[in-house]
Amino acid sequence: MLQTALRSYRDVLRLPGYPLISGLALLVRLPLFAVGVALALHAVNVLGASWAQAGLLTTATTVTGAITSPLRGRLLDRIGLRRTVAPCLLVTGICWCVGPFLPYVGLLVACTVAGLFTMPIWSIIRQAILAITAPQERQAALSLDSALAEVAFMGGPLLGIWAATSWPPRWSLTILGLLGVVAGVGFIVANVPLVAADHEATESVSRRQWFTPGFAVILAASAAASMVLTGTDVGIVATLRDWGRTADAGWVMAVWGFGSLLGGLVYGGLARGWRLLTLLALLSIVTIPASFAVGPLSLAILVTVAGLLCAPCITSASTAVAESVSPSAMGEAMGWHGSAMTVGAAIGAPFAGFVMDHAGAHWGFAAVGSVGLLVAVVGTLAVGLRRRQRDVRPEAATVTSR
Repeated sequence: MLQTALRSYRDVLRLPGYPLISGLALLVRLPLFAVGVALALHAVNVLGASWAQAGLLTTATTVTGAITSPLRGRLLDRIGLRRTVAPCLLVTGICWCVGPFLPYVGLLVACTVAGLFTMPIWSIIRQAILAITAPQERQAALSLDSALAEVAFMGGPLLGIWAATSWPPRWSLTILGLLGVVAGVGFIVANVPLVAADHEATESVSRRQWFTPGFAVILAASAAASMVLTGTDVGIVATLRDWGRTADAGWVMAVWGFGSLLGGLVYGGLARGWRLLTLLALLSIVTIPASFAVGPLSLAILVTVAGLLCAPCITSASTAVAESVSPSAMGEAMGWHGSAMTVGAAIGAPFAGFVMDHAGAHWGFAAVGSVGLLVAVVGTLAVGLRRRQRDVRPEAATVTSR
């Protein structure tokens, strides 16, 4: 199995353009994860804002980005990468040059505008990977990308903390924001293809043709998976704080991320992928036991086990989108997928926080795991019902024709 996995990744890395796409993806994701931490520290330490106000800055950026993500994806389908990304980079570059030197309200406005013009990173990276891979290569290619995303997830906050504590606060935030802009310029210069070379150009596909109930189930499952991950993130910090072991949060979250990295690499080497709803159910089930941890070590072990299914679940969601949507509409579809992930993350943290405030910090894991499991079960029932309805219709037509 190990040899098969290594062979799969070796073949993917040999694909023309994949190393370039992966390198640019890592460069654009690192500042993305770093800015969130640096933004919060800047708001609290420099502007004297509360942690709630600091969180609002990140919320403003992510929520507005989720709103415009499908639109940016649709523009990718219609006018291409360069004409879509260039205005985004121009506006966000201005926001990061000006925003850190403004008072809190001005910074909030800058974050909101930057969010509205966020580069559609998720759509571009996944589309570029799908464009250069054959169907049998996609699981390994997307899994390797998920693994690299975990590297950015683990390294980005460390970069943000280091920059915020080593450089002048305002300039550190500006530099980190502009690093993301520079990485985006790299995508423009490379002009990576977003559609396979052998794909015949077609007119734009109507949204009604691909935004089906099945696609809605994929979005719901993606949002639920993101909710479970965000709830786990908050649960780790809250539980350790409740035990008076806040200092252990760093290494516990690191091993959780390593579990996801390892799980993604193993999943990419499998001969066949698993269904998204199956992976969501498993992820939710193995997240719930973290509520019964009795110390930092047991918590780390339990969340690492859960982490093994994080990256596979995200990979499976991307694969499901690719299999259900025409390449001509892939940008918008991936935009909706990215929005679903963002919405799930935005819901996960406050939901877990509400449960932890009223039932205890450790119950956050059980809460988000239960919701994820519920979505998986309802989604499975809905897919099964729709499949049975499709099977009945041909039989009814046959009886009528007789």
